[in-house]
Amino acid sequence: MRVGIIGLGSIGEVIIESFEKFSFGVSILASVRTVQRLNNLKLTQKYKNIFLTTDNLAVVKDIDQLYLCVKPLQAKEICREIKDKISEDVTIISVMAGIPLEILQEWLGTTRVMKIMPTVTIMYNGPVVVYDPHKLNPQLPFFPLFNIDTEVELDNFTGESGCVPGFLSFIFEEWVEALISLGIDSSLAEKIFIQNLIAYAQTIDNQPTRDRLAEIRDHVTSKAGATERGLDVLRTAHLSELFKRAIVAANDRVDVVKTLI
Repeated sequence: MRVGIIGLGSIGEVIIESFEKFSFGVSILASVRTVQRLNNLKLTQKYKNIFLTTDNLAVVKDIDQLYLCVKPLQAKEICREIKDKISEDVTIISVMAGIPLEILQEWLGTTRVMKIMPTVTIMYNGPVVVYDPHKLNPQLPFFPLFNIDTEVELDNFTGESGCVPGFLSFIFEEWVEALISLGIDSSLAEKIFIQNLIAYAQTIDNQPTRDRLAEIRDHVTSKAGATERGLDVLRTAHLSELFKRAIVAANDRVDVVKTLI
C-alpha cells in the first residue's frame, strides 16, 4: 500500500509513526511547505525510509490513501491543486477540523473522502474518532477507533478528544507549579507527579470507564482523611463548569473556521 501525507505537523508525524508501529508495510510519501523544513526532516533518522518533498503533486501520484494534515485555511488551495491529479480510487482522509465533508468533496472532485479526529497520543492507543458516511472503511493504523454517525458529532469531539492532550498538559503543568511554589524540590516534584500519572493510566487501562475513575478515588479516600480534605477544596472550584467552558471554546473555534473558508 502506498500512502500520501500532505502536511507534516504534529499529527502528520504521528500518523507516520503509527504506520511504522503497526507494521503495515507501506510506502509513505509526504510533503511539507518549505525547503528548510524539508532539509531539517531529512536530517532526522526516523524519516530515512520516507519519500519527502515540497511537491504535493508528487505525493498524490499512484497512491492508495491520502491524509490531508494541513491547517484548515490552507486546505482550499491545496485541494484545488491536487484535484485533477488524484486517482479516482484513492481514499482521502482529512484530519482538519472545521471543514465540512461536503465542501472537501467539492474541492477535491470526489466523494471518496472521510474525516477523522486523532490526537498526538495515537502512538499510545489514543482515541481516533471516525466519520465515514460512504463506508469507505480504509485500513487505518490506529486503535481504538470510535465511529460516529454525523459530522456534527465529529466537530463536537474536537474539544473532547482532539484538544484533550493540550488541556491535560496545561492542568498537570499547573499542578507541578503548585507543588514547587510550596517549597518542594522542583525536579523531584516533577518526577514524582509524572510517575504517578503513568501509574494511574496503567491502573485504569483494563477498565477505562467513569465507574473505574470513581472506584479509584473512593479506594484512596478515607473519611476526614487527607485526600477527602483536598477533594473538598477541588469540589468548591466547580471544575466541571470550567472544563465545559474550555471544551465549548474549542468547539466554537471550529465553527469560526467554517465561516472563514
